[in-house]
Amino acid sequence: MAPQDSTYWFENFLVSLVPDDVLRDDAEAGIAKVLEFGLETGARDFYAVVFSLLNMLMLHVTVEDGVTTVNRTSMTKIITLEEDSYKKGDNLEIVYERRAGFASLIHFFNAAVERHVAPFNQGRFSCRDL
Repeated sequence: MAPQDSTYWFENFLVSLVPDDVLRDDAEAGIAKVLEFGLETGARDFYAVVFSLLNMLMLHVTVEDGVTTVNRTSMTKIITLEEDSYKKGDNLEIVYERRAGFASLIHFFNAAVERHVAPFNQGRFSCRDL
């Protein structure tokens, strides 16, 4: 089911969708919105991403002994909209550099998911489990 609001939990991390001009011109308001939403739900240690179609901020929020700490990235472009952003023959490093924001978003989601996935038998299946 699609979310009804622009800020919502997706699995174990918080997502906040904002217009790009808000993210560029008043990122702190976007951060405050997602922080308030997360804390009101009782979360005390969570990852969040505030993003528009073009840019994003990634956050890690913790509350310990009544002190809220927010670690955040700087604003990162998700993609480059230049017409020549990909040219035939570009090596992987150049393509990755031009898509670094998108790659960062993938790594961020993976880290948030892996943090909450319990290890299963040290990565091995025993024959009796099959």
